[in-house]
Amino acid sequence: MTKIAVGSTDGITIDEHFGRTKEFLIYDIFEDGSYKLSEKIQTSPHCSEEDSDGLLSSTIELLNGINVVLVKQIGKNASIELEKKGILSFSITGPIDKALKSYIKRGAFLKNILKNPVDNTQSSCNSNSCNTNSCGCSSCS
Repeated sequence: MTKIAVGSTDGITIDEHFGRTKEFLIYDIFEDGSYKLSEKIQTSPHCSEEDSDGLLSSTIELLNGINVVLVKQIGKNASIELEKKGILSFSITGPIDKALKSYIKRGAFLKNILKNPVDNTQSSCNSNSCNTNSCGCSSCS
C-alpha cells in the first residue's frame, strides 16, 4: 500500500503550497488500483511563521510513513528534506481524483525514482521570475 499526502483547501482540488498547507489529506492507494481517504493531518504552516526551519521539520515528521506528497507548489528546501526521508514530492494542480488515478497508472515507475533518484533540484524558474524566501518557499511569476 502507498500513502499519498495531498494539500487541498476543499478536498476536491490540489491547491495548496506545501509551506502554507494547514491540513494534508492522506490517501491509501491499494494494489488493486483503488484508493480511499484514510486520515487528515493538521499542520502549522511554516511560510508565515518566524521559526520556519523548526516548523518545516515538524511538518515533515508529521508525514512519517507517507510515500508521496502532492501539492500545488513546493520550495526547494522542503523538497530536499522530504527526499531525505524517502518521500517523493510533486507540484501539481487539478482534481485530486485525477491525480490519484494518474499516480496509480504510473506508480511503479515513480517508485523506481526513489531507488534511482534524478537531480530534480533544478528550478524551472529563471532568476528574473523566481523568488525564494527564508523558509524555502518559492514563487514563480
